[in-house]
Amino acid sequence: MLLRLRYDIYAKWKETGVWPDDPEANKALEGHSAYWTQQLKSGRAIIAGAMNGDYWDNAAIIVFEAASPEEAETIMKNDPAVNAHVFQAQVRPFDLFWVTNKFQAGIEACTEAQNPQPK
Repeated sequence: MLLRLRYDIYAKWKETGVWPDDPEANKALEGHSAYWTQQLKSGRAIIAGAMNGDYWDNAAIIVFEAASPEEAETIMKNDPAVNAHVFQAQVRPFDLFWVTNKFQAGIEACTEAQNPQPK
């Protein structure tokens, strides 16, 4: 799921460097954090993060499991910050091609020399 902060909030934040005092947005963002913490605890959420830097799209991504595109849409729409229009959101399918093992405790990260890829 791609997320984008509502532009008026983002523009004020970017211009001043201070988070805007918007009680409704703040409440929705608190709900967003709680919602995705629950999704993580239930095993549905896999990874999340924001794109760091000064980019026009201020995008973030959450990768989660869903049984169908319809379920994914429901999960997205149940996010309090999406529901309150603090975030614009879009569900997109994600095909995993590879994943590193370097964060697995006790395992040395696989390198190309150890696992050469066909050219």
